Amino acid sequence: MRARGVIVGILTIIVILWVIVVAIRPSWSYSVTRVSDATPAQIWAWYADTKDVPKWDPLIKGVVLHGDFSAGSWGEYIPEEGPTLPLTLTTVLPSQYYTQVTKLPWASIESTNILIPVGNQTRITHTMTMSGTMAWAYELFLKNKIEGGMNQAIDTLAANANHGLPK
Repeated sequence: MRARGVIVGILTIIVILWVIVVAIRPSWSYSVTRVSDATPAQIWAWYADTKDVPKWDPLIKGVVLHGDFSAGSWGEYIPEEGPTLPLTLTTVLPSQYYTQVTKLPWASIESTNILIPVGNQTRITHTMTMSGTMAWAYELFLKNKIEGGMNQAIDTLAANANHGLPK
């Protein structure tokens, strides 16, 4: 009888954990938009100059791209904190937008950067979507840092891209 009670207890815990995991949001997203006096081509130059991304994006220590800035190129994303992560450029339309996927343990980040000309200015939108089994945990521990870093990066990009590449 005692063994049966232990089995029922273990099964109850498994069911509760399964319900919690199913109820937890499997993805989350954040988007930020700014308007810049820079042209799409000037902003694009900052994106394509991957070695200097750490100069304007506080979340990044380095980006190593094996190949040119085009769809299918892959490399490593080196965050300011944490391990080096693999990245792949999945869609690239120069001076318009690009999408990259970065793999994390039990999750992935899809980042989309869009440039839309508006008169003599450019609307810049950066969107990050994290999905996967552990997306909820990354959201819990990293959301504020990621959102703050994205805001700082796009502010720097919007204010300075019309002055040439980062110095």
